[in-house]
Amino acid sequence: MSVFIRSATAADTAAIAENYFQAHQHLGWFQHVNVDADPNDLKAFFQSIVQAIQKVKGVTLVAEKGGQLVGHLLGWERASDSAVETALPNPYYDPNVTVGIRGRVCSRWVNQQADIRRFCGQMGSGRFFYVDSVAVLPQYQRQGIGRLLFQKAIEEARSSGLAVGLVAPPESAPFFEKLGLQRAAELITSRDDGRFQLIPMSLRA
Repeated sequence: MSVFIRSATAADTAAIAENYFQAHQHLGWFQHVNVDADPNDLKAFFQSIVQAIQKVKGVTLVAEKGGQLVGHLLGWERASDSAVETALPNPYYDPNVTVGIRGRVCSRWVNQQADIRRFCGQMGSGRFFYVDSVAVLPQYQRQGIGRLLFQKAIEEARSSGLAVGLVAPPESAPFFEKLGLQRAAELITSRDDGRFQLIPMSLRA
């Protein structure tokens, strides 16, 4: 059965949020950032993130197989001075609109995004395409779906002359290295307890 990659629509928002949760809930970094959070609150929060990205005309891709949404990729054009982030609606950055997520969880989200913005500043002047998340449902992983999504995003970035940047948990870094990305900056370590780490990676235009 073939996989179909397409741009997401507003009708896909809830399915993308569910896909994000199902694909990440067992990963160490996800559990660290979202400790004790209610799954329904998290899914509502993820929906607000998707809607924010769509409002600023970011890239939201979905993968379908047999009529089911089985994967997604979220990203947008970023600037080293964070100008794009200031244009995004509050849900991704403002702790006051986290749809019921507990304060400790929200604090970790905000700390993580501050660290990521520092990495973006190291990407140099100008703009680049930032991949916020790429995820595939567990039962459909290791079938090349994530690769298809990412390759489509790379095509769109390069058509605009943009480099690609992202941060990846250590367990995901080998996947991105196979797609040509290289480690681009020093390791990001969480400011909460030092146990949570992300690897900044980039691909030149």
